[in-house]
Amino acid sequence: MDVIAIRQQLQRYRYEGKRMFVTSSFQTQSIPLLHLLVRCDLGIEILFLETGFHFPETIQFRDEVATLLGIQIQTIRNNKAVIQHSVLAESDPCYHHPDHCCYMNKVKPLKEIMDRYDVWVSGVRKSQTRIRQNMSTYQTTPSGVVRFHPILEWSDQEIESYRKRFRLPAHPLDQFGYKSIGCAPCTAPCDAEGARSSRWKGHDKTECGLHTTLLMN
Repeated sequence: MDVIAIRQQLQRYRYEGKRMFVTSSFQTQSIPLLHLLVRCDLGIEILFLETGFHFPETIQFRDEVATLLGIQIQTIRNNKAVIQHSVLAESDPCYHHPDHCCYMNKVKPLKEIMDRYDVWVSGVRKSQTRIRQNMSTYQTTPSGVVRFHPILEWSDQEIESYRKRFRLPAHPLDQFGYKSIGCAPCTAPCDAEGARSSRWKGHDKTECGLHTTLLMN
């Protein structure tokens, strides 16, 4: 979808009284969508999933972007989590089972608040993973919330072009080869296999669960 079509769809949702939110991981490629939503000026709530394992640079970048764009960010976390950043012990299930960690610190906290909303705006793109290649612009969560993927067809080049056009900043770790950034224990610089190859190395895993568990085919 182009920018005009995205704005029109969001305005339609607002006219219908839909409660909307967007989740952002605050990576370099996340910022164009946030900027676009701010330009639409529809008061869409911006949620950040605080897992307790983010790079310090990600938290810093999130705060810088919030100031730059003039946005308020709602932090969502698993209030029952007892593990903190940089203290993963080998005895903890999250150390050996990243699916469990992702569920407890990402999927579960978001799932618990989704009944507050009608529309989830997400910046997933087909070029990112095989699973996302099969996604549609409009889909539904198991709880009935509509997922709207406005930039699903955008290429990496289009994202970068938008970012440069509006002089949007890059994540501090981008210059060191971190092209897809998640939690620090599960993220490394990318290799020749592509950006997502940097995530969950050593595991047969490419998604945290937000775009699988919380999505109906």
